[in-house]
Amino acid sequence: MTKTLLSLLVFVLTLYYTSVVEAEGLISYAGINAHQASVDIDEFGAISKEDKSIGFGLFAGTRLYKKLYLELGYKDLGKYTADYDFTVGSFRLVESHKVDFSQSIYAGLVLKSSIGEMLDDFEVNPFLENVYVHVALGALFWQAKLEMDGTLYDSGTLLSPYGATGDDTGFSHYYEFGLGYRLGKSFVLTLTVNSYVDVGKGVEMQLRDGTQKEYAGMDVDTVGLGFTYMF
Repeated sequence: MTKTLLSLLVFVLTLYYTSVVEAEGLISYAGINAHQASVDIDEFGAISKEDKSIGFGLFAGTRLYKKLYLELGYKDLGKYTADYDFTVGSFRLVESHKVDFSQSIYAGLVLKSSIGEMLDDFEVNPFLENVYVHVALGALFWQAKLEMDGTLYDSGTLLSPYGATGDDTGFSHYYEFGLGYRLGKSFVLTLTVNSYVDVGKGVEMQLRDGTQKEYAGMDVDTVGLGFTYMF
């Protein structure tokens, strides 16, 4: 599935590149960023957890109308783990959870403008002429790989292992706020804050006893730095 997602991204970018050759200016910008992603992991009974992950993204955008753009990209939303050890009555449960959201692609609408363009009728400080602001809203196509392993004890006696796995794709939405500063003619240094909503929601978790349970999903928040090249 990872190869499928990457192939689709390459296909889309190839279409963009081909279009640029035929119609100069179709690609308005392209770039890369690195980010720290985080999720809210249940802390009840947790003895260790990794709720933060470093990832990256690739993206390209085309102008639809004035300051409105369509952006397509690839996003690594990270891998997370948590280990639990908790007791309920005479029962003790020891569990290990793994979540992989590292493969996803997205498409969104971006409203982007420099402060100078927004205040075109006013005299603006030269520094602000190079400051960009943008907001975005779009759809995320994610792949979620989920794993849970556990062991059940009763009064110290090992009863049985249990667990569940899930691997599926789906759609959710995201929103973004960003600031940028133009460096020279074409490069823009960017700071972005994103929230990806209900990633993994609805994935069927296959339990070892043969039953299934739907995964509730997680919100993934990211803060990132990157460079955008303006064509």
